[in-house]
Parts: sequence; C-alpha cells; structure tokens
Amino acid sequence: MTRLLFIFFILLSCKNSYSQNSNCLTFDGNNQLIYSSNQALNSISTGDFTFEAWINGTVNPNSQHPAIFSNRNSTTEGTTFFFHSYWGGSASKMLCVQLFGMNYLVVNNGTYGAEILDGACHHVAVTKTASTITFYVDGIPFGTRVVSGTPSTSSPQTLWIGKDHIINSTFDGSISTLKIWNVALSQEDLNKSINCDSTLFYSPAAFWKLNEGTGQLVLESASNTYDNLGSNQSIENQDPIWNGQCCIQDTIDCDQYIYNVELTLPNIITVNMDNINDVFTPVAIDGINKMHTTILNRWGNIMYSTDDLLINWAPSNISEGVYYYIINYTSFSGSPKTVNGFFHVIY
Repeated sequence: MTRLLFIFFILLSCKNSYSQNSNCLTFDGNNQLIYSSNQALNSISTGDFTFEAWINGTVNPNSQHPAIFSNRNSTTEGTTFFFHSYWGGSASKMLCVQLFGMNYLVVNNGTYGAEILDGACHHVAVTKTASTITFYVDGIPFGTRVVSGTPSTSSPQTLWIGKDHIINSTFDGSISTLKIWNVALSQEDLNKSINCDSTLFYSPAAFWKLNEGTGQLVLESASNTYDNLGSNQSIENQDPIWNGQCCIQDTIDCDQYIYNVELTLPNIITVNMDNINDVFTPVAIDGINKMHTTILNRWGNIMYSTDDLLINWAPSNISEGVYYYIINYTSFSGSPKTVNGFFHVIY
C-alpha cells in the first residue's frame, strides 16, 4: 500500500500596527548612543542599499543634524543617515544620507512637504539603486536625487546608532526597528518590510529591534550578536534610556520573513520498519536556535521529550492513533514561541 506524507506548515502571523511601547530606547540628544561592531555598511561599499527605521522626535531640542546612525571617519569618508538642518529655503529638517562627504536630500522633504520630526511615530527610509537615491516617509516616496560618482558606505570607524562621529549631532527621541539592507528595496518590498510580510524575498544585512526593554546590550539579529548601550557594558551617561517613547510593532512576530523561520512536520508516521516515515522528525527546519519538544498521547501522558532540533522520535510498542506535540522554540532573533499540533501513528 502506498501511503501519502501530508505536510503541516506552521505559519507565523504579523499585525500591521504600531504604537508606543515601554520596551524601547530613547536618546537624549546630548551624548547617548549605541556602539556596534556590525560591518554591513563596509560590506555594501559602492553597492545598492536600503536604510530604514522607525523614529519619533521633535525639531526642538534636537541637534542641528540629528543622526539615526553613522560610521563617518571624516567629513569625506563613511555614511550618515540623519536629518539635515534647515537649508535651501526648507521649512523643515530634511531626511538625508551622506555618502563620501556628499549630502543627498530633497528640500522641504519633497512631496511630503512637512516636518517629519513632529512628535509622532514615522517610518523613514532611503534606497540607492545604481545612481538614484529615493527618499521615503511612512512607505511613500517623496523625492529622488542622482548620486555623484561611486561613493562608498564603508569606513574603518565603528558604527554608532543615535550619534554622528564628526559633530555632536545626537538624536533626541526614539529609534527602533532599524534595518540596513544590501539591496535597494522597491516601494512594494519596503512596505512588505514595514508590514512584516512573509512574501518578502530578501533578508536584511543588519537588524536591530531595539526592544529588549532592559539591560546594557541590544541584539543585532542578522548576525546574532550583541552591541553595547554607550561605549561599554557598564552603566554610563552615554547609555540611551529604556522608556515608553518608542515606536515598535504591537506584535513582534516577523521572524519568518526576516530569519526564514520554517518548521515543517509530518502528520503521519508509519511504524512498519520500512525506514520510510518511521521517525517523527522535521521535514524542514530553518532559523531556529533552540527547541524543546514534548509528545503526548490522547490521554495527555508524555511519550517523549527532547531538546534535539531534529526530535528523532522512533515510536515502538505503542497503539495506532493520534498523538500530540507541543514545541517551544527560540529563533535566532531571540523571540520565544510555542506551537502545537497532532499527527497519526499507523502500522
């Protein structure tokens, strides 16, 4: 008899909603920053990119050029993603990216035509495709600029989040869900990123949720490494503050599209010693760091328990029927999740 293997897919949901949350970072506009060892900007070099973040700030008391991040080593080397002060007749501070000493911006924030630092949560982004830089606010493009030459984003300087290296241009307000991509996302893909859409094909080169809520370290999820608040792990006046002025998703449930979290399990096990579907083990597993699995019978008795990512339960001397699993796992983002389901054991 030919038996079919049915596949059970675990799908992770996302909610397109953003609000104030007490587990995010606020920078004081004076000397607070995050030191990061991340090398994404050096890897991008002269290639295409996307920079994006959620921010919430006001014009006053922000510094003249409040920085979202910077790795500038000098006025002619490195990259800064920031807001440029009033210039060229603009009535607003302007979203800007500096590459190799050249500032790229759209006067008065182009077709948006208003202040982005208005005390509300906004998503801001810039993309570079070949020689064109496009500026976005809340997923809508508001202008473009042509790149001069082939500037590089790389620099030997440490990446700082919330402050520029060269001038004291520290951000005053909140920064969260910061991503650096080594591709230029289209408007459609950028909005997939904003909305946690699992159909987005790409993964970011660097990603800080900045939602830990406590402690001296923040996770850079793409490389699964931690960065310091301030210059080191000791408490100091350079540390941004955890409080309730940040903009993050109501549900941080974006692991599938960012980290390609996949857990595909069989729902039939054939215990007939033919070495085909005899073992309960994932058909596919990806993006999971740790996992604990418990298998129970229909009366709730534990039949098997393991921390093995492959589970590898080879049932024997048990009755045919329905069995249940409870899986608690942690993805490489550090987010814990629980999934449960059932499968059939037949002979």
